[in-house]
Amino acid sequence: IMFDIDRFGDLNGRYGFQAGDRILKELAAHVSANIRTTDVFARYGGEEFIIMTPEVGLDGAVRLAEKLRDSISAKEFSNIDENITCSFGVVQFGADWSEEDLIRFADDALFRAKGAGRNTISE
Repeated sequence: IMFDIDRFGDLNGRYGFQAGDRILKELAAHVSANIRTTDVFARYGGEEFIIMTPEVGLDGAVRLAEKLRDSISAKEFSNIDENITCSFGVVQFGADWSEEDLIRFADDALFRAKGAGRNTISE
């Protein structure tokens, strides 16, 4: 699962970079609290994150992405007066894929989710 915060640059512009840093930290804590201990969660860069979900398959990863999408949009973040949404790209690692393929295909799915209007999930 690759995801990022929708319109994060706008949030930084309205609330400042310190608020943006708090948003990233609160989001990371929220996601960490809502995934399995066997999942691997990491910041990929900027406001992009990756979750590796071993042994759940594509359907399970999509369900997790939907759970996170819903819970993030309902979460109240400190010192801002609006909801935050995220867009998600979900892929299942193919047997003949390289690690670079995995990242590229997940990023492509995330790009499609953003193109579909944000706050959505694409496979």
